[in-house]
Amino acid sequence: AIATPAPPPPAIPAPAQATSAPLATPAALPQATPPPVTRPPIASDNKTSAKSVRMKLYFLERSTTEGSTCGKIVAVERDIDNTPRIARSVLIELLRGPSKEEKERGLRSALRQAQSMSVEINQGVATVRFEAVPLVDPKSDCVQQGWEQISSTLLQFPSVKDVNIFVRKMNWYSKRT
Repeated sequence: AIATPAPPPPAIPAPAQATSAPLATPAALPQATPPPVTRPPIASDNKTSAKSVRMKLYFLERSTTEGSTCGKIVAVERDIDNTPRIARSVLIELLRGPSKEEKERGLRSALRQAQSMSVEINQGVATVRFEAVPLVDPKSDCVQQGWEQISSTLLQFPSVKDVNIFVRKMNWYSKRT
């Protein structure tokens, strides 16, 4: 005769006891997706953050001297993002021109924004290359002041001793200190 297995004995409930063990494993519980955390902007998101550096930009101030149509070169300070290419960032800001408030104070620029510009600093020489002349009016009396705006802005860097400005591979200006 074939023996049939006996049915298991009925389960006896265990006595209720306080326990610190979890009732279910974490894998058995449904996982809720936490809501996204909204954080306030960190300081580096601001223009005047610790990641910025105060730099001088040189513009033209209307001169009260008779016979001067261009004005004298004066410095204004702005906070510039401190990037590995800070010299380029400073020149981009310079080429944007005076702010509304600076214009109201009588400042202007002999420069205009450039579509293509590169800046290289090598052994104390800053070389700036433009594809087009960045001057508002290349035939005006203010050409020299425009180049001086660029060179003065770059010469504030301790690593810069000389400035060369090229337009379409032609050297338009050199400043030696």
